[in-house]
Amino acid sequence: MEAKSATLSSTVASIETNAIDCTIATVDDVRLSIDAISLNIDLPPNWITRVDEFINDFSKDVPHGAAKYKNSFHRIYDRYYRTGFRAYLNDLLAWEPTGASAFVCQTGSKRPGSKNTRFYWNPSKCDSATVAGIIFDGYLNIPADCLINSTVSSIHLAADIPKARVDDQAFSYPKMRVIENWFSSGRTMRLGIKSGKTGIVVYDKRDEIKASNSKLGTFLAELKEPVPTHDLLRIEVQLKPTSLLNPALPMGLMELITLPNPFSKLGVHAVPAHLNRDERLALTVARYEGLRRALYLAEFTPAEQKSFLRKLQKAGSPIWWKPEQLWEQQYPLLIDDLLTPFKHPHSGMAIPGTENFDAALIQNAATEVTLP
Repeated sequence: MEAKSATLSSTVASIETNAIDCTIATVDDVRLSIDAISLNIDLPPNWITRVDEFINDFSKDVPHGAAKYKNSFHRIYDRYYRTGFRAYLNDLLAWEPTGASAFVCQTGSKRPGSKNTRFYWNPSKCDSATVAGIIFDGYLNIPADCLINSTVSSIHLAADIPKARVDDQAFSYPKMRVIENWFSSGRTMRLGIKSGKTGIVVYDKRDEIKASNSKLGTFLAELKEPVPTHDLLRIEVQLKPTSLLNPALPMGLMELITLPNPFSKLGVHAVPAHLNRDERLALTVARYEGLRRALYLAEFTPAEQKSFLRKLQKAGSPIWWKPEQLWEQQYPLLIDDLLTPFKHPHSGMAIPGTENFDAALIQNAATEVTLP
């Protein structure tokens, strides 16, 4: 019995690691982006006063009622923060259904032990140069390099794969037993619990773009995002990273330079072309509850199970799924674009708080620590 279990484990493991050419897209077609980042920092009282003054100034000119949400700025209230605002680069962007271009600032934290201020934005929609130059220097009159001392409460990293769909793959991640699926605008699948340190969200991005565009009338056609002519699969890893130097603390912004590859543990499994009815049912269960659970429920005979696993092995993983190559080629440039405007907001300006920053020490820690 133990020998059979060991054989099954090794077979399943080989299915998760072997890759063959089974799609048109290649790893060079995959695009990596930072889809969201949330930073926390303790601002000194005089800088918090500047934030309050900015909010009070623009609030005087904002109309009341529903119209206030369609301006470049509007005040927001939250049970965790005393006050805050959401900012857009122009009034037109305020009509976005998803609010992806917004920059959010909240201050006056009500949670004991937490930092007093939170900043949140989507770097793929609102880049760091804009945040540093317009938001901090222009609106708030706060040095952008203050963020060097911030910590990262969450960061979302997205990989976009053309000519691929959720239903054409199966996904797995070590120790993730909870899987949710919903189908409002294309299929969306989530692995892991929302309160966990790592969450995986996989969805059909093309369908999401079409659904978002449909909420905009002809007068807001400028806001409509171009719809890809082909299918577009998005794999998004949502992290709450911990410090490489002290895992009990959140990761510092500068530590993102040495962030371990969160995609490396994600298994992407291709769907075999020729399956009988029982095998397709088993594969459907595997998408939702995992391969081992599917094999248990299918009640295959030893010969049927061997045939099914052989087909999965032959299908392997899509040729575009090479997470290590993707990370090495694209992440360094991506993180440099994110950090540079905050490290050097003004040429020749020193970066406060980084005199004792030891990149080598963090790099050594990164080789010993993996994400949970």
